[in-house]
Amino acid sequence: MKNRDIFWGVVLMIIGGLVALRNFDIFYFSWRSFFSLWPFLLIFWGIAIMPIKYSVKMSLTILTVIVAVILLVTSPVRHSHWRFWDYNNYTEEVDEQEDEMNEQQFADDYSPDITRAKLKLDAAAGKFRINGSTSKLFDFENKGNSIYKATTENKKGIPYVKIENTTTHFQGDDNSNNSWLALNTAPVWDIDIDAGAAALDIDLSGHKIEKIDIDGGASGIKLKLGNTLKKTTLTINAGAAGIKIRVPRESACQVKATTVLSSIDFDDFNKIDKNLYQTPNFSDTTNQIFINIDAAVSGLKIIRY
Repeated sequence: MKNRDIFWGVVLMIIGGLVALRNFDIFYFSWRSFFSLWPFLLIFWGIAIMPIKYSVKMSLTILTVIVAVILLVTSPVRHSHWRFWDYNNYTEEVDEQEDEMNEQQFADDYSPDITRAKLKLDAAAGKFRINGSTSKLFDFENKGNSIYKATTENKKGIPYVKIENTTTHFQGDDNSNNSWLALNTAPVWDIDIDAGAAALDIDLSGHKIEKIDIDGGASGIKLKLGNTLKKTTLTINAGAAGIKIRVPRESACQVKATTVLSSIDFDDFNKIDKNLYQTPNFSDTTNQIFINIDAAVSGLKIIRY
């Protein structure tokens, strides 16, 4: 057995052990805090490829794990602790918090002179859906333990919509939050999403999307694009995320994918070069979609529909 296999086996056992302790109510930590540790996977990968002795690699791995656990336990986002310290008092506190749920609605008017628009979205945690259309510029609804703020600024004649998560202390379980966003289909959109620990389900097949950037953290990402513009650019930076993208057959598509420990499943793509894939119709199709993905420990699937 290769030392590399042993190394990654130990890392996966440690991660699985932490999750098991949480599931059996022995050690509690916030999923948001846990997912925020995804950059440590890059550290583990860096240790694994370093040309040093195996014993040194394991020592560095153990030290890194200790630092990660300390950060997890001391995270200010949410209480993290061994449950048997004061289990009764803690469960009473959680029961009281879970009764407090926020319901929010935001919208802004649309006018026919708006031809372009920008969106900056901080999704944070829970489930986040972007689908459907609206006669407004945008419609936003949220129900759960997150608190959002929505603002629209006019910058050089272009409305800049910013939807921010302002929660400083989560109530209840992080994943109990549900949010929905609808965008007007008339403008050409430039979208920037900070997914945090949210699971994204996005259908923009009826929208004009010039550019969309997603920082996935440790989120699940489902995205559907349409055949609406000559050029659409999608950029995803994700860690420990399952990513599924649907692109129309009428559009040509190019994918540059830099992945670590990822399973890759591309539907009807030709491999052009290392990390570079194109659909057969790429050179002779007017509308083109460019996808750039930098993902770690991800399942990556692209489907042509």
